[in-house]
Amino acid sequence: LWAEPVARTIAGDIFRIKNSPFFTREVSFLDTVRAVVGDHIRGLDFAGLIEPSGHSTYRLIVPNGRSDFDGSWSRLERIGCSYESGSIKQGTLYSVDVPDTTDIYEVYQILELGQSSNVWMFEEGRIGHKLKL
Repeated sequence: LWAEPVARTIAGDIFRIKNSPFFTREVSFLDTVRAVVGDHIRGLDFAGLIEPSGHSTYRLIVPNGRSDFDGSWSRLERIGCSYESGSIKQGTLYSVDVPDTTDIYEVYQILELGQSSNVWMFEEGRIGHKLKL
């Protein structure tokens, strides 16, 4: 993860997450977190969420050979979503950031439509939005 230092405390260093995570369900873009020095080569270990940003994260896998991603993605982009991507064996993996000001229910409908149209498969990473109960 990319992060910027915010503060140092006895309990660990405080960071703000600066990208949309691919492989964790614990944080989203702009969340403030605590990290401590780890026992291994990777450096720092996640030690807790300090302040959620309200952003949510979804992951998409677009299979190799799909040419209709751009058309489906444009609907998410218009309502404020952004992504990071990387190649994987099955196709392309996308980490999608949903800003706190974007309607999470509209996003979910678009994601479901893309999945039912076989454009992508999706899963929730972390939901930071306040949900209606």
